[in-house]
Amino acid sequence: QRRIRLAVIIFPSFHISKGVVMEEYAILLADNATDIQNNESAAEDEALQWLQKAREQYATCRGESSSLVERVDTKIKDVLSTTQPNVNEEETSDVNELPSKVELPN
Repeated sequence: QRRIRLAVIIFPSFHISKGVVMEEYAILLADNATDIQNNESAAEDEALQWLQKAREQYATCRGESSSLVERVDTKIKDVLSTTQPNVNEEETSDVNELPSKVELPN
């Protein structure tokens, strides 16, 4: 989380490196969610929100057809498939309908 705060300060509003930090943090949250049973859904929801933020960074900097956007879309689908095992492919195709956005830490 310190790296995210630092990225917010150092980089402009939209930057690839900022997206990378957000993506790494989301992956850590998702991985830890499987280890922690009590707040599993909360951690997974937060991971999805950070992945969406990373996706926004990549899409703004490189465009919707970027391989970075595709990579994050795949990770979002992976997290959704672990949280909701019966999710249809149609439901995960629109990643813009994820949980509400997260405010970046100050």
